[in-house]
Amino acid sequence: MFLYEFKYIPEADKQIIINDYNIIIDKIRSGHAEDISESDTYYLSACTKGATAATSFVDQPFSSVKAKRRAFSLKPKYMTALLRSQVFNDNAITKESLMKTSGIIGRDNIFERMVEYLFSSYYGKSLSEIDEMIETPVNRKSLNYLRSYIARMMNASPETKSKDIDEYYDEFYKANIKIKTIRIKKDGTIKESMSFPAFKFKEIVEENWEDSELRNKFIDEKYLFCVFDEIDDSKYEYRFRGTFLWAMPESDLDGKVREAWERMVYLAKHGIEFTISENKNGLIVHNNLPAKKDNLIVHVRPHASKAIYVFNDGKIIGSGNIQTDGDELPDGTIVTKQCFFLNNDYVLGLVNKYLPLKD
Repeated sequence: MFLYEFKYIPEADKQIIINDYNIIIDKIRSGHAEDISESDTYYLSACTKGATAATSFVDQPFSSVKAKRRAFSLKPKYMTALLRSQVFNDNAITKESLMKTSGIIGRDNIFERMVEYLFSSYYGKSLSEIDEMIETPVNRKSLNYLRSYIARMMNASPETKSKDIDEYYDEFYKANIKIKTIRIKKDGTIKESMSFPAFKFKEIVEENWEDSELRNKFIDEKYLFCVFDEIDDSKYEYRFRGTFLWAMPESDLDGKVREAWERMVYLAKHGIEFTISENKNGLIVHNNLPAKKDNLIVHVRPHASKAIYVFNDGKIIGSGNIQTDGDELPDGTIVTKQCFFLNNDYVLGLVNKYLPLKD
């Protein structure tokens, strides 16, 4: 057991924690404590406390609307980083400080100001124009070339891999900010929905919503959306519209997302309905898991390189590998690995809200 006092927290972290505190207190003072969300803040959280906290409502001082019972806590990712660096002296997680690099100080809108510092000079620039502004050229034919551009704009060291840019800066690492690139097509749509890691059916049916992996993921993570508008996809040419920080509101998370999750868990426990059709490529397996057309913010679909289904009557469909591409349902049926996707039209709505195209 360790006794660790607030005064020992690094000064830069204190600024962010105090900023988080003010965000929470401002909602209370304005009479909107019911709108407090754990996703509002970066290091400090106003978490629900106790087994029934999510459904336990109390009076708030400046409104007649009841609000969830909450308590202050340090977020899991920040707490892990603090323990490793300050208690266990693990120097392996030493990272670049964006606050120090940018010279940004103060206790208001720190993350927004740091993001502005990194990216504002690139707003409205085409990739060809950005090529002239950065030192290390980007191979646009590589799979994650847009993330490579983001790495260059973030001034990440040349050896930093695109997959590691989420944790390049100390502040992004501690706040658990994930960087997502979004490509807007010429017709104003987004082609792909945003995928998350595959889940295991046998594990997810044992969860309850409040402690579920999906809910904790959206509660604990924030996202930096980096938006690119198509100029000519055939030439890998896009224009960088800009960035915005986002976290899912608890009203959406505990509303439609919960509905999708509960429907999926119910079907996994009581039986998913499978139908089989055929096209020129062979047999196709359909199911009644939450789909994008259900308009539940998220949907469920396969997340594997190849399809594989092994039904209890012995019928096998697909050329995938059971161990690497398959997952077992509680009734023993093997299905292609599945994951949750954030609906592309929901993401597009966020882009149009926070980063609308200028006339």
